[in-house]
Amino acid sequence: MIIESGTGNGRFAKVNEENQLVTDAVVNSRQHHVSHVHAKAFQVSTNVNILASKQTIMSVTNDSAEDLVVTFIRIMSIGAAAASAAAFFTIEGGGEYTSGGAVLTPTNVNIGQQVVSSANVYSGTTTIVDTNYTEIDRNYEANSMQSYNKDGSLVLTRGASLIITHTGSTAAGVAYTRLSFYMSESA
Repeated sequence: MIIESGTGNGRFAKVNEENQLVTDAVVNSRQHHVSHVHAKAFQVSTNVNILASKQTIMSVTNDSAEDLVVTFIRIMSIGAAAASAAAFFTIEGGGEYTSGGAVLTPTNVNIGQQVVSSANVYSGTTTIVDTNYTEIDRNYEANSMQSYNKDGSLVLTRGASLIITHTGSTAAGVAYTRLSFYMSESA
């Protein structure tokens, strides 16, 4: 059995003996599609010197009518006190950036494209955020790299924010983070 295109262009589709449409598919991740077709996939990274207190490593606020969809987060500490219940990273959602820190510019990962991110990203020990954040994830420090594959499950609608923090037990070492995301039409 074959099905002819309703447009009259002479194209056909096959149906097998179980009445299933026979197809071929090219499967790409959503992030690949958004980067390749729309040039709206970005990455931003930073590092800060560790303090013996809680500090914001990165603050990200979506300032677009589109959703900011986080796909990957990587955190890492170097030269810090290892494996301590008093030293950990958090990923927190909600709240708002207040002041301070250095402005970070996300890089479009579709190299050569001129599309820029509308996310407001700040980093540094002077970054101040309000206290209306809810912890999503926590990782205890172990002088190693940790990755969070969010696969698009972490979504920031317009005005929503995300922060990545480090709470130190000693003022030694450097904390690193990288965030990958894409912009997508709101559902």
